Amino acid sequence: DGDTIRLSDGRMVRYLGVDTPEVRKRRGGGWVLDPEPYAVEARDINRDLVGARRVELEYDERREDKYGRLLAYVHSGGKMVNEEILRSGCGVISIYPPNHKYSERMVAAQEDARTNGRGLWKDLKVIPHTDAARYVGHVAAVRGRVAKVGFGRSTVYLNFEGGSRNNVAVEIWAANIVFFDNKGISPQDDYEGREIEVTGKIRDDNGLHIIVFHPSQIKVL
Repeated sequence: DGDTIRLSDGRMVRYLGVDTPEVRKRRGGGWVLDPEPYAVEARDINRDLVGARRVELEYDERREDKYGRLLAYVHSGGKMVNEEILRSGCGVISIYPPNHKYSERMVAAQEDARTNGRGLWKDLKVIPHTDAARYVGHVAAVRGRVAKVGFGRSTVYLNFEGGSRNNVAVEIWAANIVFFDNKGISPQDDYEGREIEVTGKIRDDNGLHIIVFHPSQIKVL
């Protein structure tokens, strides 16, 4: 798909720093073809950049995920493929410390795609937080006023006003708070009670939520 490849020796590689829309979804006991928006485009760009070519893998701190896939920055033809997919607008940033060597470079590539309206950014929906359930699987800019900032064991939550079962939670993993600290941002001091716009993929697993990997995803209105 758009963010994984299989090498000629059979090993699977998951790209670091980028998440692309899903081509298939699990249903029942198997997988079915049910592409999310721009999933096919991301897969095709990936294929064009690396298909049947020799690639160079660059590792970060953690080299494998829980599925046994290699985690790497993939270089081909003088380009970092992870970065090029973000620049095409067919993926969004996905930063998991301690693998964040190129976090600012990945953010810059995404901002370039958004500024120039490439790929999914061309069709970006700006929606109130109460409409999030209609856009599961899509990347959207979700607006609302933060009623409360909550703290879990490993997650900071931004909870919008007017909580309901259709409300969407904003999740900032504790490991990613370092990016906010580096920019002098305190989620509680800077977001609580404020109207914000959060851009990210709307997910529905154990409740509606958006994962925020970097402060560039949140804009105070």
